[in-house]
Amino acid sequence: LGLPIDSGRIADVDGVRLRTGIREVVERFRTTVHLTAQQNLLFGGIRDEDRQAVVDVLRSHGIVTVDDISPVRRN
Repeated sequence: LGLPIDSGRIADVDGVRLRTGIREVVERFRTTVHLTAQQNLLFGGIRDEDRQAVVDVLRSHGIVTVDDISPVRRN
């Protein structure tokens, strides 16, 4: 599961609680976190049955996943 990170900045700003949401996912689901060359995040080790719960946690913090953005913004 990937997260686009604008300018590689992980912070709670303007209603998007990015830092808090990432922390909750890692603590609750014990995921691994990988940084991409574009400074985005990839969560690893998510069990299939936990994937929707992880997405729900992220959305509750105002965080969009790679699946929520346009293909143009992905690249």
